[in-house]
Amino acid sequence: MMIRKRGVAGVVCAVAVLAITAAGLSAAAAPTQTGPLPGFNPYGTPVNGCGNPILETDTAGWSTLTPGMTAARGLPGDHVVAGWDYNARNGDNTGPVGIGLPPRPVAAGQTWEFSADVRTGGDPAQARVEVDWLAGAALVGHDDGAWFDVDGARPYLRIAATETAPPAATVADVIVRAQGLDAGSGIATTMCTYLPKATPPPPTTTVPPTTVPPTTVPPTTVPPTTTAGPPPGTVLFNGDFETGNFNQWPLCQTHVYNNPCTGMPGGDYALTIEHPGFQGNSAARLEVHDGDQPFCCGERAQLVGPSNETEGRDLWYSWDVKVDTQFPTSNSWQVLMQWHSTVDGSPPLNFLAENNNIVLETRPRPNQPYTGITNVWTGPLDKGVWHAYQVHVRWSSNANIGLVELWRDGVRQTFTATPPENSNGTCAGTQTCHISDIYPGDPGNRPMLTYYRDAAINGVGVVHHDGFRVATTQQALG
Repeated sequence: MMIRKRGVAGVVCAVAVLAITAAGLSAAAAPTQTGPLPGFNPYGTPVNGCGNPILETDTAGWSTLTPGMTAARGLPGDHVVAGWDYNARNGDNTGPVGIGLPPRPVAAGQTWEFSADVRTGGDPAQARVEVDWLAGAALVGHDDGAWFDVDGARPYLRIAATETAPPAATVADVIVRAQGLDAGSGIATTMCTYLPKATPPPPTTTVPPTTVPPTTVPPTTVPPTTTAGPPPGTVLFNGDFETGNFNQWPLCQTHVYNNPCTGMPGGDYALTIEHPGFQGNSAARLEVHDGDQPFCCGERAQLVGPSNETEGRDLWYSWDVKVDTQFPTSNSWQVLMQWHSTVDGSPPLNFLAENNNIVLETRPRPNQPYTGITNVWTGPLDKGVWHAYQVHVRWSSNANIGLVELWRDGVRQTFTATPPENSNGTCAGTQTCHISDIYPGDPGNRPMLTYYRDAAINGVGVVHHDGFRVATTQQALG
């Protein structure tokens, strides 16, 4: 099968589509590699907020657009959210190179949002999203997104473009283009957003008042009016497991599975639904054994939620948690709930089990130097006992704006330590801790219910989660 892609200089050229065969990954025009490119880090740990991370289940429709390029599907876990990426090596090319994505039908005048996560093999370069607009096989338009600097030092960078289909367009042919790569280097990508932009509701129309002649109305007894209270707010995400499965959650990660929860097979001990729950009929049970390390940096079973945690958002969270009586006791890290950043590394805000305590930890940066990490609150872990938490967070990279407030079992908590690097000085001894809770330059965070631990910790551990919701007000949590 052949598809048509726009070339670097504006020439429409034909390229072969890669396909998985019984003999492995193959291409019509060039030999391919069967593993990730040398120099790539296949086990980075970003958790990016991909709107639809699994664009396709294989490489059908993906292609290289530059002569001499070779390509292969990445290993499961290359991208922690999408589960894989598409690796292309540029051979001797030092000019612009491209990767073609599966085409999608569009309507003329429709605005589409495109974003991709891109990495290089330690080779600083630039990347952008391009779109060929087709009417059947005929090219009717082309748009180029902005160039983004890919420094080569971090596993992934988000690049994005928003484009509008021209008249007569029926197909979007999307390209991830890179320039500035060294010969023998390469690029890898996975598509995160490939969707038509939501249409805002039509504006409301104000009708001018009409003049009504006065009338005489006999007096009546009118009951007193009741002033309405503040609006109840909105629940942005409900992950309370009352569906009896994990389908409310976008992504499930275990020692054997790293894909959307809607497709997760049953029968594995790592993620199960139990009855009854703490606040209803169902709760989640997360179990981790020695060696349950699907990719870098620790043993885990976890649920990844949608990303609402962007600069300036003011959000409320409810969350119930219990650890089993046989839960391992350790002074090393065991994460129970976290708000993970888009960039690699550790989260800016998370709850951990430490020895026989549960702590709320914040940190000023995702990686080295590992200074300024602070437990701003500590409470008893109470193995075998459910505890209900409400957390109010204003998300910001500015400590004068960002804040966190905490309730445990309905009682508002007082913070016990002030972070030395990412606070404005107001935290310890107060019930409102002012911190920067988005890393500088990072788009934002996303919540995870988890049991994620240091691989050096031994023994089976079980954590129970229930009642997780995200809302715009405390009242909306219910």
